[in-house]
Formats: sequence, structure tokens, C-alpha cells
Amino acid sequence: MRNVFDFLFLLRAISATTPPTPIKMRSLQSNRAKFSTLNQIFSHVSFDLPDPPTISQSGLDLTITELSCQDLVVEDISLDHKFVSDTSQLLDIDISGLQVSCDFRWEYRWTIFNGRGDGKATLDRASSAGITLDFHSADYDILPPKHVTIPNDKCT
Repeated sequence: MRNVFDFLFLLRAISATTPPTPIKMRSLQSNRAKFSTLNQIFSHVSFDLPDPPTISQSGLDLTITELSCQDLVVEDISLDHKFVSDTSQLLDIDISGLQVSCDFRWEYRWTIFNGRGDGKATLDRASSAGITLDFHSADYDILPPKHVTIPNDKCT
């Protein structure tokens, strides 16, 4: 299959006779060995993130720059799929045991005080992340999805 859109179209075609109920596509058990290859790849990758906007509150301005993360480790991934309608399918992706280390530069200003320096942030294995993707098609019975959206309240 060329992409996730083809996969979702095929999944819809296969289950066209089933009522639109949640389907547990795959839940990968917490087992570091299952993700050892993925984590080995991540161990050699460093990724730079865009600078977030300056936070200004109660006279304090805080700016983070040069945000770079490395040492990404994934312990468990769960995928859940649900047909919502003939035009919409949801794919929930939950990652648990998410570990990552990030380095950054920081700068603050507050009244007559200011400062700057280097920082480090670490997420430990107790951290997790989740996202829901909403795949849209004009009609899944005859067409694969053409676009995907992320509902505003579906990122954790």
C-alpha cells in the first residue's frame, strides 16, 4: 500500500458490513525489545524544534531558543481505529514510556532584572503522548480519504 489513506480505504472496504463501532487495530505490549531497533535509530538522531513564542505574563518575558532534542526512547505504542461515518475515520495514536532530553537557551526580562543561560529538560519514562487523526473522504465506500485533520482537543 502506498500510504495510510489507501490503508484506511481498504480497511473501510473490508469492514463495510460491520456497524461503526470502535476497532482495536493494534496494541503493542510494553516490551522494550519490540522497540529496540526503533530506539536504536532514535539514539543517533537529534532534532531541532522551532522556537516557541515568547511567554509574557505579569511583567515577566521568557524566551526559549535553540531547542534541540535527542535520546528519544519509546516504550509502548497503541493504535485504535474507529469508523465515525461514511466520510470520517478516527485513528488514535498513544505513546507511553516516552523519554527524551532537550537542550535550549533561555532569556528573561522582568522590570529592571534580566538574565540568560543554557537549560536542559528531560521527560522520563512516566511521560506519554497521544494524538487523534481524523481522516476524511467524500464517501469511503468508493473513495479513499483526501485529507486529515487533528481535532483541537485530541492532542495530549
